[in-house]
Order: sequence, then C-alpha cells, then structure tokens
Amino acid sequence: MWMQPGPDAEIIEQQLSEIGQDALSPIEVDASVIPWLKSIKVYWDTCCQFLDYTVLPRLAHLRNVLLSRDGRDALGHDTVEQLIYLIDKLAEFKAPVTESEFSQLVRRISEDPNQILSQGNWEKYRRNVHWYREQILRPKGNGIEPSTLIQFLMAAPVPLNTMIDTVYKEVQRQLPKNHNFIKTIDSDDFGYKVFCPKKLLHDAIKEVLVNIDRHVFDKEAPVKIWITVKKVEGKIFLTTRNDHSHIKEKGGSGLLRLDRRLRAFGGLVKPEPRPNDGESTYRVDLILVEGE
Repeated sequence: MWMQPGPDAEIIEQQLSEIGQDALSPIEVDASVIPWLKSIKVYWDTCCQFLDYTVLPRLAHLRNVLLSRDGRDALGHDTVEQLIYLIDKLAEFKAPVTESEFSQLVRRISEDPNQILSQGNWEKYRRNVHWYREQILRPKGNGIEPSTLIQFLMAAPVPLNTMIDTVYKEVQRQLPKNHNFIKTIDSDDFGYKVFCPKKLLHDAIKEVLVNIDRHVFDKEAPVKIWITVKKVEGKIFLTTRNDHSHIKEKGGSGLLRLDRRLRAFGGLVKPEPRPNDGESTYRVDLILVEGE
C-alpha cells in the first residue's frame, strides 16, 4: 500500500490547493512530510527491479495474448499499449521502468522535495502511481481485488470440465428440443485445465453448441450431440459432433472469429464436415493448450 500517496500526502494536497492548477514553480513542502518523500525512491527501486527483471520479461512471451481482443477487453486499450511500450523498450534498455521518465521524477522528488515538488510534478506522480498500482502491482488482499493484470493472468488456466457443464446448462434451451447430450472425457478426475481466459473458453464452447441448432435438418427431430475431451501430444482436443447438421465445407463467420481469438492463446478451431466416423454429420475440434 506504500504506493498510495498516503496520510502524509494530505499536507501536500492542502498546499497544492492553495496554488494554481497550472503552477510550475517549486513549493515549500511541510517539514513533516520530507522523510516520507525521501523514502519513496527506496520503495520504487524495489518495484522497478521486480518489473524490469521479472514481470516484463515474462509478459514479453505473452505479447500476442496482450494484443488479442480478449487481452484488450480485459486490460483496456491504454494499459495494453503501455505494457507493449515497456516490453518493446526491453530491446533498447535492460531496465525500461528503471530508466523511465517517471522513475527519474521519483528520484528527483526523493533527493530534493522542495526543489522538484511543483503542482505538475505531483499530479504526474499521483497519476503514475495509480496506474502501476491499479493495473499491475496491487496484490489480492482481504476484501481487495488484485490489479487488472493479475486478475487477467489468474483467469487462466481454466478447468475444462466445469466450463463445459456450465455452458451446457446455460444454452441447453437453445439446442434442438429433442437432443441427447453425451460427454466423454479421458481423464479419470476430469482435471484438464486449458490456457485460455474464462470468457474466451465460455464463448468458444457456447458458439460451437448453439451453432448446432442453427444448422440442423429438422429442429423437431432427435439429435445426438457428443462432446469428447482428450489429450494428444500436449494439446487438449475438445471435440463436438452431432448427427443432424447441414453439411458445410467451411466453418461460418462465428467459427472464423473464434479461431482468430483462440490463436492468440495457441489454440485453433478445426471444423470438419462429413467426418468419417459412421455416426455424425458435422464435427468441430477446439484444439487448446493445456494449462498448468
């Protein structure tokens, strides 16, 4: 919680309220807050080390995930752009946060609060502190939600069997009235987890299931729907088949959009008309990366 301006900052707030919002000249800081201001460099340097040598190098491997539609929806466009900027700076600076303009401001405030703490600098400090805390660094606490980035990363991996059941219960009234749903998973404990945000996995299973009702020959006829899950060479195959769909050579626009979203997470969608299994008329494979 040190990154919040804190109780001592109230004195600074009072002082700043007495000068114009656009004032750039240095102000005299109350002596009681000088020790607090001088201490911020130490704490911020620790955060810089964590961000530069742990967080950003790992996020660099998730660049496509951050830039995906699901990444932008979860984190917000501005946060994604700022994270990508810092990731890109890894190639130029070994420690992009440490070398950033904000870190230089923190050092100047800490070294000489009276000389540097103008209205503009204080607002810049508050704005950056808020962004780093709310978007990246805040841990989960008692009654406190973690930062946006931590929430996004915690959203994967997702238990697959639980999500299948959840989505089926949600959409079963949207399926053919006389359908028979058959689920088979080749794990004794149904313990597969996949590297995919909850919303994306939910949307993927839902799209494949409701797609059946859109394309059945006869909505009143009995329809068998098979869902099977198996692991093949490190990938998780979620296969949905039915015995009453119209035959299409290619997947529709919904499956194409779904494929683009899944590819950011190493997955893909593979529709197969007329599968050679003697039972079904259409098959869709969701090929997913196993999560740890």
